[in-house]
Amino acid sequence: MTDLVWIKTFPDEAAAQRACALLREHGVECIAAEDPGKVTYVSLPPMRGYRLGVRADDVRAALELIWGQPVH
Repeated sequence: MTDLVWIKTFPDEAAAQRACALLREHGVECIAAEDPGKVTYVSLPPMRGYRLGVRADDVRAALELIWGQPVH
């Protein structure tokens, strides 16, 4: 997938896959992948999750489908 934009991070793979399935049902190509994580505090392990990516041209449609309302 070219021009990939990560639009949302989910706490678990199942949630990311459900969102991706919703987008695909509406013709939006997407990918769900493990987030490499971000270190917020040195003493804590990295925060991880699963992120959802779509083509740059599909960002608005994808966000509207996920949020259930128009994006301005």
